[in-house]
Amino acid sequence: MSSLTDFVVHGKIGQLFLGQSKQNILEILGEPKSWAGKPPCFGEAIESYKQSDAWHYYEEIVSVQFGEDETVDRLAVFVENIEGPLELFTAWPQMHGITMERWRLALKEHNLPVTESMDDLNFWILSGLTCIAICVPYPGGKIMPRWRRPVLMIQKVAGPKLISHVTDPSEDSDLPEFLVGLMYHDTQSYALWNKGIIEDYESTAGIFIQAETDLEALKWGRVIAGELLRHVTRDPSLTCAQFGYECWIEPEPKNSSWRHCLDFFQHVTVGQMPVLDSMTSDAYREWQDKHTKRTKRKGVPDVPGKTFDDLARDQTERNKLPPAGTPDAPQ
Repeated sequence: MSSLTDFVVHGKIGQLFLGQSKQNILEILGEPKSWAGKPPCFGEAIESYKQSDAWHYYEEIVSVQFGEDETVDRLAVFVENIEGPLELFTAWPQMHGITMERWRLALKEHNLPVTESMDDLNFWILSGLTCIAICVPYPGGKIMPRWRRPVLMIQKVAGPKLISHVTDPSEDSDLPEFLVGLMYHDTQSYALWNKGIIEDYESTAGIFIQAETDLEALKWGRVIAGELLRHVTRDPSLTCAQFGYECWIEPEPKNSSWRHCLDFFQHVTVGQMPVLDSMTSDAYREWQDKHTKRTKRKGVPDVPGKTFDDLARDQTERNKLPPAGTPDAPQ
């Protein structure tokens, strides 16, 4: 049985550990029942665990991710998946619902080093250089003081470079960026759908995520999607899984259906939360209104001295319509 110190210092939990080979894991724990990309999912599905770079064990609470040499270089504990006391955490503090403050105290009680971020929006706790605990600023859809926020995930990595995109994003400006699509709904649309007034209630949003791989971007996209859903509905009990919502990678953003609104999407790194209020439908409508006004004022290519508004007025005059239009041909 592994302790908190085993995980934080040595990268070991249960029968999983950093540097472990795929073959050794299979011999000890057998084939994983879940893995990154397992269908059903949006984007490219991975039909077999053999092609996936991340396997999930212990009721999907622990994830192992493999490096280029196909040995484990990341161990992650998804605290939000812990539903009660488990034998796996017998030698740990109470992990179900643990807050950032309680995690910090647990590290101190075990005489382990603690470093905290100064960013209130993207708050994390680092122990040593290779173990990080992260949270989200909007649990239940409301801003919460950093120490009261529940821990979302605790990750132990083989080297500090693997989490520098969180602890020091400026050092990882060369990381690739992925446009992640996600699904959610708001309370009003869902209520109208329940009454049979509308056929669809789902909304989509996009977020640019800087990550080492598309898999990491998708993982963080799922976290953001869940927080966005709970934020707009003000219902802390909702999850994307119960509605079948998933995330996907847009392979060619400039050729996608979102090519006209790429400037609206925020840019974050893995472990960094966007401003959720700026991802909603209301925020998009506000951005669209401003963008449309700027476009109308913009000069028309190959027509010197003319704006799009000028062309519209010229067309109205040629059709002998009043400025306000007519009942059958409004402005």
